[in-house]
Amino acid sequence: MDEIRTESRMPGWFWIVAIWGAVALFDATQTVVVMRAEGMHHNWTELFVSVLLSWLPWPLATRLILHIARRAPLHGPNFHNWILHAATCAGIGLVSSAWIVWLENLLNPWAKIPATQPFVHFWLYKFYNGLLLFLMLYGFVLVVSYVLNSR
Repeated sequence: MDEIRTESRMPGWFWIVAIWGAVALFDATQTVVVMRAEGMHHNWTELFVSVLLSWLPWPLATRLILHIARRAPLHGPNFHNWILHAATCAGIGLVSSAWIVWLENLLNPWAKIPATQPFVHFWLYKFYNGLLLFLMLYGFVLVVSYVLNSR
């Protein structure tokens, strides 16, 4: 019985990692190729790695989103479920923003002089600038979840 359960979970993780990995690889490649084509000068390897790894919170958060989607569906006038999803989306965005800022401070992909502003300043900056993207990605995971569950 445990073997069947393990086998049924493996494809879920495989597809989550495969899809987010493809998105990350596309984004990292596109970022480096476009910036090089425009004649910009950055630390190309560090830029590729930091953009690629910046997507890491999303495959990890996908299982959480799927779990919350099952426990707190958004159909109907249940205001508490909407608040839960909004808070989860904001939390994932905050974690993702902190991860990106940490990667950029560690790898310096933009070949800039070390930051003079505190970590929190850049963290909030990345969060506010990525808010729409975080909402869209969270919504995308929810839509895919509901479509797959409706089969």
